[in-house]
Amino acid sequence: HTVLNIEDAVENADLILHLTEWRVYRDLDPEIIGKLVRQKIIIDGRNVLNEDLWKKSGWRINFLGKPSS
Repeated sequence: HTVLNIEDAVENADLILHLTEWRVYRDLDPEIIGKLVRQKIIIDGRNVLNEDLWKKSGWRINFLGKPSS
């Protein structure tokens, strides 16, 4: 199965690893993505996501190299 888009990549995911600074991924809508995953857990390896926005959408977000808040 070839992944053609972001929605396919996250469908039924238990965890998302966000490992790029590319704008298309930095600007993901946590509400839309949240409807596709099994669990709303994301690890931001580049520390570029808006923590408040993701938390308000019900996500557990962690940042590599940053203490959890």
